[in-house]
Amino acid sequence: MKFDDISNALLAADLPVSPAEIHGLLCGCICGGRTLQLHDLNELVCKLLDGVAEEVEPIEALLGELYQHSVGQVRNSGFVFQPVLPDDDAALDERVMALGEWCQGFLFGLGQSGLSNETQLTTEIADVLRDLAAVAQVGLNETAEDDEVSYTELVEYVRVAVLLVAAELDDSAHSDQQTLH
Repeated sequence: MKFDDISNALLAADLPVSPAEIHGLLCGCICGGRTLQLHDLNELVCKLLDGVAEEVEPIEALLGELYQHSVGQVRNSGFVFQPVLPDDDAALDERVMALGEWCQGFLFGLGQSGLSNETQLTTEIADVLRDLAAVAQVGLNETAEDDEVSYTELVEYVRVAVLLVAAELDDSAHSDQQTLH
């Protein structure tokens, strides 16, 4: 699924959320082991937006498709997962902002999956989650030649971190259950 296609659907529905944040939210829930039904997807997005279900109804089908796409990527043993972010032709500051929003959504999704302060995490996973929280706060101070390289490395780190979290937390990561009603 393409960032711009999702963005256009969100704009048409007049929903003030980025495609990256929605994708992060879904991936966080998936990594936390939560299987979502269609009504769960709507409810999650409503929580994220502090909105009501009627606002989310226009993108219900899109949410279902994005969820199925995300489950397929996160739970695929071929390491095909990619966060939904703007294409490389977008301005670097836009891509950096979207990566931060993706990480915010991911952490929110993990929380919505039942992960809490009481959840026993390995040191490695706790470190990864702290890193993702730091990426959620990332910004550009000034343009430098190595910013593009740094961004690419950050995206790769997030990609691998998500797969690590999924492997550690999601008991059903290797199942083929992708129920959506």
